[in-house]
Amino acid sequence: MIQQIHTALLTCEDRPNNQLLRTYGPLAPSELPAFFALLSCVLERWYERVGQFGNPEQINYNGYEDLLGLLSLGFYEVLDEDEPTAAFAARRRLRSLLAKFDTVVVEMAMPFTRPRTIREFYINLSARLNYTYEHIVGGDE
Repeated sequence: MIQQIHTALLTCEDRPNNQLLRTYGPLAPSELPAFFALLSCVLERWYERVGQFGNPEQINYNGYEDLLGLLSLGFYEVLDEDEPTAAFAARRRLRSLLAKFDTVVVEMAMPFTRPRTIREFYINLSARLNYTYEHIVGGDE
């Protein structure tokens, strides 16, 4: 049986810039480094408190951390690439990574039935990255 977990700990409320995790909509490019640092903290705390009790074949903490690194690099690649062919390839890679992250946050949210806000918190992490992607490309696909 999993013991009671304080949501403030899971949502990294004790970390600087933690409001980035709970607001909605796209992130500014200048907010991306802080957001990804916070995501790493969220992932670590989730794994320490919840993830380690899951199926080891499904939960790959190191793989999740690697995914965060690839997502971060993907955003900078999309932001910095001007050559059209390379830009479209970078966007395709980032969309694929975002789809994988969508799956990860669903797995993270799944163990929580109450409070509903913790499930929404995890799902919003992915939503913010997807909104950011859409804002960056501006429908230019």
